[in-house]
Amino acid sequence: MQRVRAVDESEYQDDDEGEVRIPVYDVRLQAGPGAQPPEFIETLERLTFKSSWLRKKRLREADLRIVTVEGDSMVPTLWGGDKVAVNINQRNVVDGRVFALAYGNDLRIKRLFWLADGRLRIVSDNKAYAEEIVNSEEIDRVVIIGQVMHKMGEGGL
Repeated sequence: MQRVRAVDESEYQDDDEGEVRIPVYDVRLQAGPGAQPPEFIETLERLTFKSSWLRKKRLREADLRIVTVEGDSMVPTLWGGDKVAVNINQRNVVDGRVFALAYGNDLRIKRLFWLADGRLRIVSDNKAYAEEIVNSEEIDRVVIIGQVMHKMGEGGL
């Protein structure tokens, strides 16, 4: 079972410079076939964001988690080693957006689309990977963790 260490929301308060520090979690979201979820998620470090950016994007710092991408299935959008900011408060699928999700026992980062018949289309940006269709009978196996709001890294350089 996956466990998440709780972080006091007071840790997310703006400092005098108008910046917030968002925790980085030791979990890698697969941009590939997937991997077993870790036993626990532990904060490793914090990355600094401008408060004005959060306001512009209408994000709350307490809703953001920074995680690392692993694999190449989301290339050219995301590369292995890139870090992404995931809004765990945005779990409703917006067609064509990138989301962190758990499907079965796998943690993934993929582009999602709802189909008219209630199925979910899971797409890798790297065309070498086949898309997946989750039938409505299987949809309860998909847990949306949150929408990817920002990427950081040197992927593609």
